[in-house]
Amino acid sequence: MINQKSIILGFLVAVVLYFAVGLILPAYSVLIAVLLAALFTGYIATRDYMEGAIHGSLVGIFTAVFLIIFILVRSGEAEKIAGLLIILAVLYIGMSVLIGALGGFLGALINQYMDRAPAGSVTGSEEVQKPGSEIQAESEVKEDKTEDKTKK
Repeated sequence: MINQKSIILGFLVAVVLYFAVGLILPAYSVLIAVLLAALFTGYIATRDYMEGAIHGSLVGIFTAVFLIIFILVRSGEAEKIAGLLIILAVLYIGMSVLIGALGGFLGALINQYMDRAPAGSVTGSEEVQKPGSEIQAESEVKEDKTEDKTKK
Protein backbone atom coordinates (compact mmCIF):
# COMPACT_ATOMS: atom_id res chain seq x y z
CA MET A 1 0.00 0.00 0.00
CA ILE A 2 1.33 3.40 -0.95
CA ASN A 3 1.96 5.81 1.92
CA GLN A 4 1.19 9.16 0.31
CA LYS A 5 2.40 11.28 3.22
CA SER A 6 5.85 9.73 3.11
CA ILE A 7 6.08 10.33 -0.65
CA ILE A 8 5.12 13.99 -0.24
CA LEU A 9 7.64 14.40 2.59
CA GLY A 10 10.31 12.69 0.50
CA PHE A 11 9.55 14.95 -2.46
CA LEU A 12 9.87 18.05 -0.28
CA VAL A 13 13.14 16.76 1.19
CA ALA A 14 14.45 16.09 -2.32
CA VAL A 15 13.61 19.60 -3.54
CA VAL A 16 15.22 21.25 -0.52
CA LEU A 17 18.30 19.02 -0.82
CA TYR A 18 18.54 19.72 -4.56
CA PHE A 19 18.87 23.44 -3.96
CA ALA A 20 21.07 23.07 -0.86
CA VAL A 21 23.49 20.57 -2.42
CA GLY A 22 23.38 22.51 -5.69
CA LEU A 23 25.26 25.33 -4.01
CA ILE A 24 28.15 23.01 -3.14
CA LEU A 25 28.12 20.24 -5.77
CA PRO A 26 25.89 21.33 -8.66
CA ALA A 27 26.77 18.37 -10.89
CA TYR A 28 25.69 15.77 -8.32
CA SER A 29 22.83 17.61 -6.65
CA VAL A 30 20.11 15.53 -8.34
CA LEU A 31 21.77 12.24 -7.44
CA ILE A 32 22.37 13.13 -3.81
CA ALA A 33 18.97 14.75 -3.31
CA VAL A 34 16.99 11.84 -4.75
CA LEU A 35 19.07 9.20 -2.97
CA LEU A 36 18.76 10.79 0.47
CA ALA A 37 15.08 11.66 0.03
CA ALA A 38 14.25 8.14 -1.15
CA LEU A 39 16.22 6.66 1.75
CA PHE A 40 14.19 8.83 4.13
CA THR A 41 10.93 7.87 2.41
CA GLY A 42 11.71 4.16 2.44
CA TYR A 43 12.59 4.37 6.12
CA ILE A 44 9.40 6.12 7.24
CA ALA A 45 7.04 4.37 4.83
CA THR A 46 7.43 0.67 5.44
CA ARG A 47 9.58 -2.24 6.59
CA ASP A 48 9.01 -4.18 3.37
CA TYR A 49 11.94 -3.58 1.04
CA MET A 50 9.89 -3.99 -2.15
CA GLU A 51 7.39 -1.36 -1.04
CA GLY A 52 10.32 0.80 0.03
CA ALA A 53 11.73 0.59 -3.50
CA ILE A 54 8.33 1.54 -4.93
CA HIS A 55 8.06 4.52 -2.59
CA GLY A 56 11.59 5.61 -3.46
CA SER A 57 10.99 5.37 -7.19
CA LEU A 58 7.81 7.44 -6.85
CA VAL A 59 9.80 10.10 -5.03
CA GLY A 60 12.33 9.93 -7.86
CA ILE A 61 9.65 10.38 -10.53
CA PHE A 62 8.02 13.36 -8.81
CA THR A 63 11.37 14.99 -8.15
CA ALA A 64 12.51 14.48 -11.75
CA VAL A 65 9.30 15.95 -13.16
CA PHE A 66 9.62 18.96 -10.87
CA LEU A 67 13.24 19.51 -11.85
CA ILE A 68 12.45 19.17 -15.55
CA ILE A 69 9.70 21.78 -15.28
CA PHE A 70 12.03 24.01 -13.26
CA ILE A 71 14.80 23.74 -15.87
CA LEU A 72 12.39 24.35 -18.76
CA VAL A 73 10.96 27.46 -17.09
CA ARG A 74 14.43 28.70 -16.20
CA SER A 75 15.79 28.22 -19.71
CA GLY A 76 12.87 30.03 -21.33
CA GLU A 77 12.20 29.54 -25.01
CA ALA A 78 15.71 28.60 -26.05
CA GLU A 79 15.27 26.83 -29.39
CA LYS A 80 18.93 25.90 -29.66
CA ILE A 81 18.88 23.63 -26.63
CA ALA A 82 15.37 22.17 -26.99
CA GLY A 83 16.70 18.77 -28.12
CA LEU A 84 19.20 18.71 -25.29
CA LEU A 85 16.44 19.48 -22.80
CA ILE A 86 14.35 16.55 -24.06
CA ILE A 87 17.31 14.17 -23.73
CA LEU A 88 18.05 15.61 -20.31
CA ALA A 89 14.43 15.09 -19.27
CA VAL A 90 14.49 11.41 -20.25
CA LEU A 91 17.81 10.89 -18.46
CA TYR A 92 16.58 12.69 -15.33
CA ILE A 93 13.48 10.52 -15.10
CA GLY A 94 15.35 7.25 -15.67
CA MET A 95 18.16 8.13 -13.32
CA SER A 96 15.83 9.38 -10.60
CA VAL A 97 13.66 6.26 -10.74
CA LEU A 98 16.65 3.94 -10.40
CA ILE A 99 18.36 5.93 -7.67
CA GLY A 100 15.05 6.45 -5.88
CA ALA A 101 14.34 2.71 -5.94
CA LEU A 102 17.80 2.02 -4.51
CA GLY A 103 17.34 4.63 -1.78
CA GLY A 104 13.86 3.39 -0.88
CA PHE A 105 15.12 -0.19 -0.76
CA LEU A 106 17.98 0.77 1.57
CA GLY A 107 15.69 2.88 3.75
CA ALA A 108 13.25 0.01 4.19
CA LEU A 109 16.11 -2.36 5.01
CA ILE A 110 17.43 0.04 7.62
CA ASN A 111 13.94 0.26 9.11
CA GLN A 112 13.61 -3.53 9.04
CA TYR A 113 16.91 -4.18 10.79
CA MET A 114 16.68 -1.40 13.37
CA ASP A 115 16.20 -3.01 16.75
CA ARG A 116 13.50 -1.01 18.46
CA ALA A 117 13.70 -1.51 22.20
CA PRO A 118 10.58 -2.27 24.26
CA ALA A 119 9.51 0.37 26.78
CA GLY A 120 11.21 -1.14 29.85
CA SER A 121 14.29 -2.39 28.06
CA VAL A 122 17.67 -0.73 27.97
CA THR A 123 19.35 -2.82 25.29
CA GLY A 124 16.34 -3.97 23.33
CA SER A 125 17.59 -7.55 23.31
CA GLU A 126 14.89 -9.00 25.55
CA GLU A 127 12.18 -10.91 23.81
CA VAL A 128 8.70 -9.47 24.14
CA GLN A 129 5.97 -11.95 25.03
CA LYS A 130 3.00 -12.16 22.76
CA PRO A 131 -0.46 -11.70 24.27
CA GLY A 132 -1.42 -15.28 23.38
CA SER A 133 1.50 -16.73 25.35
CA GLU A 134 0.48 -14.76 28.46
CA ILE A 135 -3.03 -16.21 28.28
CA GLN A 136 -1.64 -19.69 27.81
CA ALA A 137 0.75 -19.25 30.77
CA GLU A 138 -2.11 -18.05 33.00
CA SER A 139 -4.27 -21.05 32.08
CA GLU A 140 -1.40 -23.42 32.90
CA VAL A 141 -1.02 -21.79 36.34
CA LYS A 142 -4.75 -22.22 37.00
CA GLU A 143 -4.54 -25.89 35.99
CA ASP A 144 -1.63 -26.42 38.40
CA LYS A 145 -3.61 -24.88 41.27
CA THR A 146 -6.62 -27.11 40.59
CA GLU A 147 -4.38 -30.19 40.50
CA ASP A 148 -2.88 -29.20 43.88
CA LYS A 149 -6.35 -28.90 45.42
CA THR A 150 -7.42 -32.32 44.12
CA LYS A 151 -4.30 -33.96 45.52
CA LYS A 152 -5.04 -32.72 49.05
